[in-house]
Amino acid sequence: MIFKFSIFAIVTLLNLVSAAKNEFIVQLRPSETSFVDFFSKYYTSNNIENAKLLYTELLLKESQNFLNGYHAKPKSNELQILTFKNFYSKISNTTTPNDENLLPNIQLVYGQFPNEVLSQMYDDPNIQAISLNRQFVLSTEEKPNVQYINYISENTTTDQAEYISIQSLKDQSNEYYQGIGVDVYIYDTGIRRSEEHFGNRLHKILDYSLAEESDAKYHEHGTNVAAIIGSSTMGIASKCNLYDMKLSNTKTTDLFTLIMALKQGYLHAKMTNRPSLFMISWIAKKSHILENVLQEIQENNTSKLTVVVPGGNSPRTSACALSPSGTLGVISVGSLVDKDLIYKNTENSINTTNLKIADFSTNGMCLDYFASGYLVDTLCFSKNANEQNDFYQCKKSGTSISAAIVAGYEALKLSDI
Repeated sequence: MIFKFSIFAIVTLLNLVSAAKNEFIVQLRPSETSFVDFFSKYYTSNNIENAKLLYTELLLKESQNFLNGYHAKPKSNELQILTFKNFYSKISNTTTPNDENLLPNIQLVYGQFPNEVLSQMYDDPNIQAISLNRQFVLSTEEKPNVQYINYISENTTTDQAEYISIQSLKDQSNEYYQGIGVDVYIYDTGIRRSEEHFGNRLHKILDYSLAEESDAKYHEHGTNVAAIIGSSTMGIASKCNLYDMKLSNTKTTDLFTLIMALKQGYLHAKMTNRPSLFMISWIAKKSHILENVLQEIQENNTSKLTVVVPGGNSPRTSACALSPSGTLGVISVGSLVDKDLIYKNTENSINTTNLKIADFSTNGMCLDYFASGYLVDTLCFSKNANEQNDFYQCKKSGTSISAAIVAGYEALKLSDI
């Protein structure tokens, strides 16, 4: 469902403008002339011809960003558009407004807008949603403790149909073809190559990280997640294809970068037409634009495409209040202290069990699964070594770790389709 900010939300946005450097993403109401109408009104003083020229220039910039996306993060602080035109079929200096748009309902403008322009935009019938280019953080828990929430009541259930053993999935994965033929796109901090652990199944699609921005505590997070999903030695879907969608070297990325990367993954998945899964490790406050994009991605894919996300590391918070965990149709995952376990949270039935929910985990109806998320075995690598075989077993915590477990499980199911 498309949402439009309330007056209260707009006032909040205006109060935060200085902190966000005026960077916003605007979703236009889809039509053949939406972009031209927008640029005519806000950029070219109602000159339609100049607006058409600006639109054509920005389309060319978008195609160049798509090509450069393999190597560099798109420039911020510049006016840009974001569509889902099929640049795999046609990327050249002759890019035109007539190229196929695979998600015609997603028409976005990214830029810096002063307060008075934002006020006009709220009343503009051509605009469906406005969002700050807000920061997203990794759903990792640096210093977890063993505290947990336990819902024990007279209504405690023992229905084993909702419980799945992680180890049994690994032992029985031959029955699911071990993820063969399934493409898993990991939106994270990059995946370190290793012939032993990933073989030739690891492929880099893009790298939006900046060399001058690095935090050693987080740059291995993508490898932690990839190992749980698809490592040859310890992964649940040990023969799936892994696609590295590196967004950052730090704990944070932003909405614009994430949506640009989602476009890259979606167009690639459409081109391969194989069963695909997006594992997104990032979380933030509610973003209707991101949720609109994710819903369109899932609803407009002829082959099976599954999106798995962490519920978020926000105790006593509903996952419905965050994005992408509150998105209709994605698989959102909370964390358990219990070991070796995936629990299907049908109608929030976790409340009728004696399972131990990690104290850092979100809760609520938007969580489709809970999975082990406290000190889970995965792979790390030495920080000061350049060799590819410097991996060692380590333990990590967080709802992103739980989501990786469920992503591996879902990849197994996709390989059995």
